[in-house]
Amino acid sequence: MATLTKKTQILFSEEQLELLKKIAEEKGTSMGALIREAVEKVYLKEIKYQRLEIAKRLINMQLPVDEWEKMEKEITDGAREER
Repeated sequence: MATLTKKTQILFSEEQLELLKKIAEEKGTSMGALIREAVEKVYLKEIKYQRLEIAKRLINMQLPVDEWEKMEKEITDGAREER
């Protein structure tokens, strides 16, 4: 697990806060851990999944590949032509 070094403040309604406290207690965890887990599952996992899908699509394109020196020259030559 990554070292936790950043802090934020989140405002909840009384009802939300009580429900979160109850869930955290039932799971035997802290509210902070509960919220971090939810953020990871809902938002961060989606971003990681999207990046993985993009990488898979790029790999499946089966673009031509050559020696790095030749590819680098084509890239830099192409960048010069665009100017």
